[in-house]
Amino acid sequence: MPELIKDCEPKQAEPTTGSTTAPHNVPPAQGSPQGVEQPLPVQNADPSHYLRLDALKDVLGDGVIEGSDEYPVPAFPRVAWFTNEEDFEPCMRGVDSTEGNMDRAEAAKQVSERMGLARIKVDHRAAPYRMADFAKDYPNGGELLRDIWAKSAQRYGSRPELWRFCLESVPSGSWKRVEVWEAGQWIPMDQSQESEFRALAGLIPPHCRSDNGPATGWDRLKYRPLASREQLDAIIHEASIAHAHQLHFEKTCRHAAASVMAKHAYELFFTALGPTSLITARAAVDLGHAYMHEEKYALAGKFMAAALAVYKRARGPQDKDTLALAWELAKVLLTTERYPEAKPVLNFLEPHIVQLGPAQQMFREARIKVHATLGEYGVAEQLLGAAINELKGYLPEDHPEIQRMERLRAEYIQCNRALPLPELGKGKDEVYILPDWIMTVPR
Repeated sequence: MPELIKDCEPKQAEPTTGSTTAPHNVPPAQGSPQGVEQPLPVQNADPSHYLRLDALKDVLGDGVIEGSDEYPVPAFPRVAWFTNEEDFEPCMRGVDSTEGNMDRAEAAKQVSERMGLARIKVDHRAAPYRMADFAKDYPNGGELLRDIWAKSAQRYGSRPELWRFCLESVPSGSWKRVEVWEAGQWIPMDQSQESEFRALAGLIPPHCRSDNGPATGWDRLKYRPLASREQLDAIIHEASIAHAHQLHFEKTCRHAAASVMAKHAYELFFTALGPTSLITARAAVDLGHAYMHEEKYALAGKFMAAALAVYKRARGPQDKDTLALAWELAKVLLTTERYPEAKPVLNFLEPHIVQLGPAQQMFREARIKVHATLGEYGVAEQLLGAAINELKGYLPEDHPEIQRMERLRAEYIQCNRALPLPELGKGKDEVYILPDWIMTVPR
């Protein structure tokens, strides 16, 4: 690519093709109008990417401003679009021509009330290109596209001389601030009083926060009883928004963002309702599921165990939701090989095994594995014998599965006879003739 005109670093290396939203309010191409000469903008000013609330959710969830390829020019590179407008960009997606040609502050107010208005300021080096660059370096379509955008800018009252572009995605590392329009001014998003924005504040990169730190921490999580019903309603509303965002991110496989949303909802309920509330417990279950999707099983088990204690008290030990949660917790503990913790959960489920439905066989195998791993071979042998007798009811005795289980049962019997172990010599280890998976038995 030829040398491009850049507003700050003319010798910067050429970027690769990448990604966000280009000027959206573009009329259909009906020829190439007379090109407009663009004056140079303010040097080294950090441009902004203006966007609606629904788009902000996805950008924060991805942690990157992607480029757009919605152009009337074929084979044109994806372009991330920014502007040095300080109050409002009339050509942002979703703005109509009436709003675009009114006073900037009034337009920002109306757009904010209608669909939520936010912007992400980025480092000026992340968006170094101007409109004139496309006419120069893409002669087969760049000039046409530049003229179409100029016509759109004239229609909506925008100033294309302030537009900036990037031919690649802009990751969160190049962001400076995330701001929202509120009470007639731009404020940091993490200071917003609107539930819609507060619910998403946890997704803001730490270096973009107004306090330059994390939104919350578990060490600061305390139960603070609310003084009024209005406060409780506000908490529930914000937590419901966070939960909806969690479901959205899970459906789109953005599991890290889903965990942040689930954590935010849990924190809200914990702070307002306390750890013993059933609503808080349900939020803890959602958070546990989110952590499971991230394969953070230790954290998932922590919150599911806390929720199970509340479910047992509030809904009863025989409630189907209580039993379903107990089985999920047991699977998490088994996955992380935390067998001593899984044992009491499985013992709690044992009287209600029928309610596990198709998972009954998996439950029996889990109990056998836990007892055998913990050295309780007598119990494991009894459970395995009962499972074998059940299988013989509909499988022949020479079936490979029954034969495999019989061999395993014989190993358990041998292990059980070798225990309890005799007193070992001081400072010595003794190896018994046991199956290969039995390790050296220490003193």
